[in-house]
Amino acid sequence: MIYRLFVLILILIITTSKLYSQFEGKILVETGENYASSGIYGNVYGEIAYLSNDFKISTISGININRNLFNALKINVSRDFIIKDKKFNGLLFYQWRPFSKRLHEQNLGLLFQFDLKRFEFDLGFNSRIYNLPYNYTRLNNYDKTIIWEAFNLMYKITYNQPINERLKANISVTNFDLLMIQQETNPFIITNIDYQLSSNTNIFTDLGYLQAGLFNMRVNYFGFFIRGGVQWKF
Repeated sequence: MIYRLFVLILILIITTSKLYSQFEGKILVETGENYASSGIYGNVYGEIAYLSNDFKISTISGININRNLFNALKINVSRDFIIKDKKFNGLLFYQWRPFSKRLHEQNLGLLFQFDLKRFEFDLGFNSRIYNLPYNYTRLNNYDKTIIWEAFNLMYKITYNQPINERLKANISVTNFDLLMIQQETNPFIITNIDYQLSSNTNIFTDLGYLQAGLFNMRVNYFGFFIRGGVQWKF
């Protein structure tokens, strides 16, 4: 049902939009370490986006280098709109991540974004399902195969600092990232540097620190990641 909804939205946008459209591509390489990774991990991600007027549709997929395993799929549909002369962006997404042969995670969510001078705010929610694959449950005769988290808050606060015409830097506090969504009380701190090589090509790097716990008696280091990539328009 979810896949059919996104396909329908994609067809409607493409068939009703004007000819003024553009495509974007992005390749990212990420490495890091956390309590769940059993050492240093490596991921490669690819993203393709279609832009037309105020709409943007993108799909992201990933491969885990350590296990040579497809490990993520995400579909985004977003649109810019104006409310009382203020520009907002609304984003609907579906995300699937097979953490292992025994556990998969699916998320459906909605995010709104707006800017205030050099600050950027993202606020929304997601509904999450953890499920055991069908073959695994059938083999072990499990009765309960799904855990559903009906509502989780998603947030991001970003400070943007242009350094010159080509170089930009920002820092964010958030509980979600490219293909990871944490609980509200497990925030990330992410720094980003973006350099414009040409009119249609950018390179960038991200450094993230992950924390387990906030505003409670036990706050622990959880992990970190370093990510770099290139983005181009065509």
